[in-house]
This record gives sequence, structure tokens and C-alpha cells, in this order.
Amino acid sequence: ASSLFPGLLGAAATHSFGEKSWPNFCAWVQGSIILLEPVLMATRMMLAERVLLPLTFAIPLWQTFLLLWAVIICEKILRVILLLAAKWVLIGRYKEAKHDIYSLFYLRHWLVERIADGTIIGTATPPGTSVAHHFLRNLVLRALGADVALTSMIFTRVVAFDLVSVGHLATVNGLKHLTAVNYGEGKMVLKSISVGQGAFVGANAVLEPGCSVAAAAHVEALSMVPAGSKVSSRVSGVPAQ
Repeated sequence: ASSLFPGLLGAAATHSFGEKSWPNFCAWVQGSIILLEPVLMATRMMLAERVLLPLTFAIPLWQTFLLLWAVIICEKILRVILLLAAKWVLIGRYKEAKHDIYSLFYLRHWLVERIADGTIIGTATPPGTSVAHHFLRNLVLRALGADVALTSMIFTRVVAFDLVSVGHLATVNGLKHLTAVNYGEGKMVLKSISVGQGAFVGANAVLEPGCSVAAAAHVEALSMVPAGSKVSSRVSGVPAQ
């Protein structure tokens, strides 16, 4: 127990995460939220059984379908509103910087990403998804601060919204995240990432934070564009060239 309190109080100089890291505090918060999620799910299911199910037997069938549709739509809207509030209150705008892993900024970022899991932007979009879905997804990303064109097709998850730019008619395939966050240097490193107009990023290609793909460029599937590089033609391989 004696090793717990220094982390909770912020005295983290005894480990290698950094002077501003609070590993024990982060572990408590993250663990508590992960344990709370099944409780929230069970509460949601109980409300559906105790409230919605009896109501569906008391109204005509067509009204039941309308009710369920309205509940689902309202839930999705409320999740997006919660995500927007959490992002702008906890983070504000993402900026290029280096943060200690398990710092308070790391924890706030983790919370935002956790809330995003249950929204329209929380998962990769499978091929064949309607244009309307992409349009709504891009609207939410723009509201979160991402510089994404409404005509772009982003099939993967976007992380650190304000540092991500995707131009008109660009296509970014999944399943790898389009993320401006990198943990490869022993720090939480945030660098901007951009995909130009009409550019194409193939399936499972990796764009490292700090790279850019110029307009009309083409990154082949399973390729990796390293940080600091700019793609201006058709490239492939690891690293892409």
C-alpha cells in the first residue's frame, strides 16, 4: 500500500514514465471505469426489459417499431453529445507535443477515446457502407475538430482529431487507425498527419504521426509511411518508397 500513495500524489520520480506521470492514479481510474462498464450495460438491459418490453405489449406493432427506432436514434445522439462535451472539456484542442505516459493528459485522452467507442466514429467502417453514413461520420469528426472534408471516405478510426487532415475525395482504408498519437519513443507523442485531396491509402497501410500524403498520391495496401516523410506519388513497402 505504501507504493500507492506517491503515485496518487504525483510523486512519480521513482519510475521511468516521467516526472508528470501518475501511473497508480491512472490505474485506479481506468480500472474503475472498465469495471463499471458491465454495470452500465446491465442497467441498460434491465431498463429495456422492465420499461420498454411491457410498453411494447400495450401499443400497436407499428408504434412499437417507431418507439424502438426513436430510442436507438436518441441513444446514438446522446452518445455523440457526451463525446463532444468530454472532448472539448477534457482536451480542448489537440496540439503537437510530448506528454509523459500515464500523465493526466494521457488519462484525459484515454477517457475521450473510451467514450468514443460507443459512437459512430468509434469503430472502423466496413466496405459497402452508405455514403450517408460517411457523411454523418465526417460531420461528427469535424465537430470534434478534425479537418476532414465531407466528401472524403474514411473507413478507419481517427485519433487526436485536431491534428488529422483529410482532403476532398480522399480515401483512407482500415483497419489501422488514422492516428496522430505515437507511443514509440517512451512518450505520448502527438504530431499532425495529413492526407491530400484525391489521395488513396490502401487497406492496413500505416501512416505514422508526422507524415503527409500529398494530393492524388497513392499508398499501397500493407505499406508503412514513416514519420517525417511526404508521399507525392505511388508508393509501397515497409517503409513505403
